[in-house]
Amino acid sequence: MSVRINTALPSLVLLIVIAIVSLQFTGTLVTPLSAQSNPLDCQLTLSAWTNGAQAPTNHLEAGVATVNGKLYVFAGFADGSITATNRVDVYNVANNTWETATTPRRPMPVSISHIT
Repeated sequence: MSVRINTALPSLVLLIVIAIVSLQFTGTLVTPLSAQSNPLDCQLTLSAWTNGAQAPTNHLEAGVATVNGKLYVFAGFADGSITATNRVDVYNVANNTWETATTPRRPMPVSISHIT
């Protein structure tokens, strides 16, 4: 599938997640050891970028997956430190909200970074 968007892509984007009618981007790199974790949303029908809700933690070098319309951000370096975290934050694309994963979706058993 090929998608053409006629709007400028803001900053350096680390991850692309395709939803049904929009593109979701998260993990915009700002400066070394610093990341903003507010997703950018491009509605394909509008060809316009909007900011998503601010995440509870800024993740850098994290792992990301989507399941059932939610974006899971796993571990990485948190809030500009060089210490890895085991934190898991979940972004709900449909209602533009974040939550921190808790039991039964508890944080990861170990703190790691550079997930591929």
